[in-house]
Parts: sequence; C-alpha cells; structure tokens
Amino acid sequence: FRVINNQYFITINNDLNHYSFLITLLHELAHAFTFSKFKSKVLPHGVEWKNIYKSLIQSFLTEEVFPNDILSLLHQHMQSPKASSCSDIPLMKGLSKYDNFQYIFLEDIKLGSSFVFREKRIFIKMEKLRKRYKCKEIKTNNIYLFSPLAKVELYD
Repeated sequence: FRVINNQYFITINNDLNHYSFLITLLHELAHAFTFSKFKSKVLPHGVEWKNIYKSLIQSFLTEEVFPNDILSLLHQHMQSPKASSCSDIPLMKGLSKYDNFQYIFLEDIKLGSSFVFREKRIFIKMEKLRKRYKCKEIKTNNIYLFSPLAKVELYD
C-alpha cells in the first residue's frame, strides 16, 4: 500500500494462489482504511490496523471461502495478526499447498545442504540464528540471512 499525490495504490504479486491473494488484498485494504482514518499518526501494523484487518477478514472466515485447513490456521493467525502472513510460518506453509507450483522451504532441508535460490545462486544452509538461517553463497563465500520460508530448490 502506498499513497502518491493523495491516491492510494495497492500492488499484489501475480503469482499468489487465490487464498493467499484474498488474505493479501484484505491486509492491504486494511492499510488503506487505516491511513484514511488516522493518516500517519499510527503504526503501520499497530492496534488500529489490526482491528480494521480483523473486522475486514471476519466475514470471509467461512467454509464457503476457505478450506478447513486454512480456516483453522487463519483463526490462529487472527488472534494477533503479524505484519505479514509470510511471518506466520504455519499459515504460509498451509497456504503453499494451494500454489500452482511446488517448492521446498529452506527450513525443510538439512543443515549443510546446498540449495539454489531464485534459479541462479547456490548456497549452503548453515545454522539458525534467532529467526533466520545463516547461509553461505558458494561462488563468493558471502554470508546471507534467509527466512525459514525462503523458497528453494535442492542442489545436487
């Protein structure tokens, strides 16, 4: 969500499955409504945004809209919504089952395994720090931090 010249803009990735799309759209609409009501006087994911987001998504939390597995995860997520559904590991993994393509999450491969990220760079998975994994790019020996939910391919 962005405001440019008093116009609101929402952009959403075009590769989301329809459940992820709806959740993301409601998340971004909550930003638009929060900004419209409070301008920049509140935090982007503060209490005001959470309340608006919860009220927007509430009418969609039905079996007619979401399958039971996602519905259960969404009820848990909505107890205290995070800044991004991508930060909610169980929800993100549940939603990934409905993607048109299959991939592996970094957290699901063994330490020391090599993986390809974004079809071009090869890394070795190292230890987990607090929330992210330390990974070394093979070509440069540079160290990077990756989300456990980074979508990767195993490298042979």
